[in-house]
Amino acid sequence: MYAVMTLEQIDADLREWDHKLRVASDNMLELSGSMSYQRLMGEAHWPKVQLSGATADRANPAIAGLHTLWVYYSLIHDTIRRARKLRESISSLLPSRSLLSEIELLLRGSSIELPAVATPLDQRGLLAAAEVAQSVQPEWLLAAMNQLFEQGRDAVLAIGAAWDDLPQQLVGFEAELSKLAAEDGSFPDEIAAARGHLAALLQQFDTDPLTAVNGSSALCAEIKALRTRVDQLTTARHRVSEDVLAAQRLLVEVVQAHRQTAETLAECMLKVRSERAAPLPRPADDELIAALEPWLAKLAGEIAAGRWQPVRVGIERWNAAARQYLDADRESHHASELLLNERRDLRGLLGALKAKAMANGRAEDPALAELEREANTLLAQRPTPLEPLRRVVADYQERLQ
Repeated sequence: MYAVMTLEQIDADLREWDHKLRVASDNMLELSGSMSYQRLMGEAHWPKVQLSGATADRANPAIAGLHTLWVYYSLIHDTIRRARKLRESISSLLPSRSLLSEIELLLRGSSIELPAVATPLDQRGLLAAAEVAQSVQPEWLLAAMNQLFEQGRDAVLAIGAAWDDLPQQLVGFEAELSKLAAEDGSFPDEIAAARGHLAALLQQFDTDPLTAVNGSSALCAEIKALRTRVDQLTTARHRVSEDVLAAQRLLVEVVQAHRQTAETLAECMLKVRSERAAPLPRPADDELIAALEPWLAKLAGEIAAGRWQPVRVGIERWNAAARQYLDADRESHHASELLLNERRDLRGLLGALKAKAMANGRAEDPALAELEREANTLLAQRPTPLEPLRRVVADYQERLQ
């Protein structure tokens, strides 16, 4: 004889099944009462929606599984109820072995007969039945219920999350597209295309939210790429505007340098003549300097008219020309200053040597006096010849020592 379950084991199994069924029922009821499920089923004042696409492919088997879940729950519940009823009929003093075996079969055996499943003709053999009924254990059926619950729960919550989250995302997309259109008019076709994709998502939202979620991810990437392009253009436009402002400051510098160079060059040509020095570098032509201002004004006008892209090349050429003119003027100014400074230095040295001669009591020295007279004569000339002046001052210094 084989051992059968004891009353204690039966009572423990019944208590465990009571707990499992109560938890399962609570979770199933909570899922059925969720707004996502009610909206999906058209309950609680939600209109029934005819699902389509990926949403229908996921929702339809999940909903069918949730219906089956309640069928399976009833089968297990009825089986446990029958086992409990038999348990109540057993005497604790003299339990019937046959009743114990019957309860054990209900609790642990293949005691639950599932609804018959039709076998399609193309899958039947000659001796195969048109319908097949299967008997399973309560534990096996509970495991199957768990799989159906997880499948249904995940589908319901995913579809509900799509319905909940998409509206805010789509409103955000429309706001960003409107902002992009207002900020920059360089991408009308791209913005129109993105708006077309947004309109398609709005139409898809009710019946196929899962596909709309995927589409929203693609649209989000599309709008981000468009935002990057607009920002890059905005940055480039601002840079060009800043380059024009910098060019205007450079123009002031060029004009001032050209004026100073002209003044210094005129003074040098008036006061200094050097036969040994190389010819003075030529400053920029007045006409070239004068042409810079209208050229820059034209570039600024192009920006004001919204045609900033050609200005990027134009401002580079303008800067190159302005820098070239500025360099020429600075070189000419430097060369002129060198000659003027040398004349000034020679005159200063002559004064210092004369003071030294007086201090040494040689102010009346005929030779020194003659050299001083000759130097003063040279300094009075316009322009002053540097080479003779340099020689006379050197002779004065040598004779004084």
